[in-house]
Amino acid sequence: VQGIDEELHQASVSKVGDTFLMLFESNRFSAKPLNGDLRLAVSPDGYTFRRVHPHTPMVSTGDKGMWDSNLLVGTSYSMQQVKDEVWIYYFGCSRFFTEWPKDYAVVPDLRASFFYPVALGLATLPLDRYAYAAGPGHLQTHPLEIGQCGVWLNADGERLTVSALDRKGRSVSSGRLGRERVSTVYRRVEWNDSSPAGTLRLRVSLPEGSRLYSLRC
Repeated sequence: VQGIDEELHQASVSKVGDTFLMLFESNRFSAKPLNGDLRLAVSPDGYTFRRVHPHTPMVSTGDKGMWDSNLLVGTSYSMQQVKDEVWIYYFGCSRFFTEWPKDYAVVPDLRASFFYPVALGLATLPLDRYAYAAGPGHLQTHPLEIGQCGVWLNADGERLTVSALDRKGRSVSSGRLGRERVSTVYRRVEWNDSSPAGTLRLRVSLPEGSRLYSLRC
């Protein structure tokens, strides 16, 4: 991940659907005192990543005086799916820290931790809600293969509408969110006309106050 950060550390990569998600330590050594949070990047192939909301933390440091107000450190496999949630494990320290004495290690430069006190933290979020598009506005997808399972949206709000578009951008069907759910957060789109199938684009209309996190086909 190249760009705005002075240094990157401890990337944890998970595959969600066809996308690789990277949780990484951002700007760990760019400020004095040390300060760094955890941010998100995505990749279609696992090699080339781009930031998601590059100036917004995925897991932010805590408020002033809290145990994680200064520096967050990820683990090699930080993100774990637990039922209908994603659990993110990390280490943190406050602005009141010191370095472990070098004399505590057989090899001073290889001591296990440079800072203390350090505590383990856990951040949770609903399944597949790593980022979102907020209304009011419209979002149009790349071509998607829509099969018999239909279209499911992971969204907040009751007034979202969806249109299925053919290659020429013409609407072949429209619908809205129904009551049927899967994995708690996904709701099936109920179509006003016949259910669309094949390679189509989806155009989601987001009224004010609504959010779209992800979708399944």
